[in-house]
Amino acid sequence: MAPYEALYGRKCQSPLCWYEAGEKGLLGLEMIAETTEQILERVRLVAYRMALPPHLSNLHDVFHVSKHRKYTPDASHVLEPESIQLKEDLTLPVAPVRIDDTSIKQLHRKEVSLVKVAWSRDDIEEHTWKLESEMRTDYPHLFSGN
Repeated sequence: MAPYEALYGRKCQSPLCWYEAGEKGLLGLEMIAETTEQILERVRLVAYRMALPPHLSNLHDVFHVSKHRKYTPDASHVLEPESIQLKEDLTLPVAPVRIDDTSIKQLHRKEVSLVKVAWSRDDIEEHTWKLESEMRTDYPHLFSGN
């Protein structure tokens, strides 16, 4: 598990380098070099707390320089930006595909029904345990066979 995922209980999906066609995207050390006036404090030897614009206020504001590498340009390396739709809270909408397993957990005097949900986005599949009652309310089509 990545440190960010361990701290916040979700994967980091930072939109820092997403940009519209025609705009220049700042990456890695370029971003640090061009935003030195936005550095609030040095947290550690290679980590800095940055002042983020209001629309990025929900992102973690500490950047680790050691995690960035200088990109060596290569003419054969062409990236086409993909069009994605973000929710208001800057998260990607991911739809559940199926229910893979069920479990009942005993919490004190209460039983809680959980389901193991398979989520898919761009041919990447992940699994999480969710409350069955919430999944039945939000995604009733997943339970039509049960």
